[in-house]
Amino acid sequence: MTQEVLAAQPGYAQRMFAGRNSNEDATMELKDAEGRNRLVLSVSPEGQARIQFLDENGDTVREITP
Repeated sequence: MTQEVLAAQPGYAQRMFAGRNSNEDATMELKDAEGRNRLVLSVSPEGQARIQFLDENGDTVREITP
């Protein structure tokens, strides 16, 4: 199914993204049923790894870095 078809479904929300963000970080985002980021794993172009746990408002409640 295409994104347009899925987006037209009641209650549809993208639940996962894997790719590069606007900072060129390699990132994987896991989202809740409303499509809000809740867990973000990322690695910067310089090799800095980070895991972020977010609340329902998108605020970081815990961050793990090496």
